[in-house]
Amino acid sequence: MDEVKETLKEVIEEISKKEKITEKEREELFELLRLVKLNEKDGKFSFSFNRLVLIGYHLLAFIKRLETNEKLPPVEPGLWNEISPEVKKLSIEVLQKYVQRFKKELDETEIFLLAVHFEASKIKCVGGKNNA
Repeated sequence: MDEVKETLKEVIEEISKKEKITEKEREELFELLRLVKLNEKDGKFSFSFNRLVLIGYHLLAFIKRLETNEKLPPVEPGLWNEISPEVKKLSIEVLQKYVQRFKKELDETEIFLLAVHFEASKIKCVGGKNNA
């Protein structure tokens, strides 16, 4: 776990070079990234450092949108065809744990955006690991 903790700290440090992050946001981002990283254990996902940074930028924006009650435009329904039900469920699980603490509703667009990252991080059955 120490290796994961260090990796996540490095990811957040990389993000903080370009984005202003409060201490509270750092803690929240760390927790969300930890939930994402835990999904590598089942062998279906592989998150490279660069992918974690991209996910981190998204999750930081998600945190900030919740703070300001900003809503994203809805996703076109046809785009959901590119997202597997398993990945959608996983995206909901990660984000729901966060929004529940603040008694907010989880937005479908937020689910979709994180799900895209999970889809990109799936380990391909043919050709080994995906280092996206």
